[in-house]
Amino acid sequence: MVSYQGDTKYLGREMVALAFDIGTTSSAVSYTYLYPNDYARANVGTRWPGQPESVGSSKACQLTELIPTLLAYRNGECKAIGAETLEHVDAYDPEDREHRERSSLAYTSVDGLFKIPHLFGVLIRKGMRMESDFAVQEKLYRTSKTLQDLFKAIEYAIYVYDGDEVPRWIVNTKGKKLPQIRHLCSLKADMSNLQGSLQPHKGPQGPYYRADYTVSIRLGGTKLEARLQWKENGTLREGPITILPGALV
Repeated sequence: MVSYQGDTKYLGREMVALAFDIGTTSSAVSYTYLYPNDYARANVGTRWPGQPESVGSSKACQLTELIPTLLAYRNGECKAIGAETLEHVDAYDPEDREHRERSSLAYTSVDGLFKIPHLFGVLIRKGMRMESDFAVQEKLYRTSKTLQDLFKAIEYAIYVYDGDEVPRWIVNTKGKKLPQIRHLCSLKADMSNLQGSLQPHKGPQGPYYRADYTVSIRLGGTKLEARLQWKENGTLREGPITILPGALV
């Protein structure tokens, strides 16, 4: 919770005020108790279900923990709201026909979730106009039973889909890459610097570690650039990301 105090005293009747900022990408909420002849103090929400710590490159993201403006629906039913949608996006749903068709590809992660891999996540849609400072951010997390495995370098693959309608999956039910999807490049990052931000967790399979981070990709310039971002003791940290051969330059 972050609090801000007003410059003048409140002269009205006692009340509680709520403020909501619903954005196309992120949203925020604040509240205040208003007492007669006292200074108003706005309290901004900083922790949300499913979002241990949010990170971002903008000044607003560093001052207030924004919640993603997301809703997760499956078969007409809302399954999750806000950052919790990031936890459910690849969770196996036996009522989903496409999940059942890919049940042979499913696996149980160390946090106890039964997941379907190879979802196609959209960073940029076809026809989107990009200015010189255009950038996108992808919030990700990684889990492991041991710190040694967690600190191994990660590789983040970027694909391009040559069709018109956005696919749901990168591969078919047999695990073969779809013909209209091609690999553009891969981003490689050293995870060892995140050691100070880790917290142990306890799951159905025992204790494990989780690393929350953001891959920030700048696409509007003359070449592709990327940075690894994470929060450590409330401070935004950054690290380099290597563009592997085949990248857009």
